Amino acid sequence: MDLLKLNLQFFAADGGSTGGGEPSGDSNNNGDNGKGDNGNTEPNNSGDKDPIPYDRFKQVNDNYKDMKTKYDELLQQQQQADEDAKKKQGEYETLYTELKEKHDPLSQEFTQYKETFQEILKGKLETVPENMRDLIPQGNELEQLKWIENATNKGLFKQDNPQSFGNGGTNPDTTSGDSKKDQQSFLKSLSKF
Repeated sequence: MDLLKLNLQFFAADGGSTGGGEPSGDSNNNGDNGKGDNGNTEPNNSGDKDPIPYDRFKQVNDNYKDMKTKYDELLQQQQQADEDAKKKQGEYETLYTELKEKHDPLSQEFTQYKETFQEILKGKLETVPENMRDLIPQGNELEQLKWIENATNKGLFKQDNPQSFGNGGTNPDTTSGDSKKDQQSFLKSLSKF
């Protein structure tokens, strides 16, 4: 009976490990089906060759749970620290507003004093003769004012009235005739020397 010869290699899922003939005709295959599983028919769902031991799985899982609880604790501590910082920030803001209320009037008063001081210094500088202004030290305005006051008290900036030479401080052309005679006699006496 020679009916139909069937090629069984098309029907074999694992290359003939369940029986039947060898599709390639290779007799020294040693159970290797070309997939690298050495003819092992057990399904391996994990992708690893060996299953994970329970002790190792438990160790990794316990470690994960410990780290998760520590992480949750750290998050909770950080949230508490943020809340405390916000509370302190609120306290600092109240302190800041209190100090600002005290400081602003003082600042305004200081600027008024400074403006008045600069006006006084400007007035004192105007009393100093032009040829003496180079003597005033450069630097702090307070030191300049002290120096001007000391110099004025010691008489450095006094302008002496010129001594009168007999004409009473008037121009010789506007004097009377007697004073002209006196001047001429004075000039004659000077010419003798």
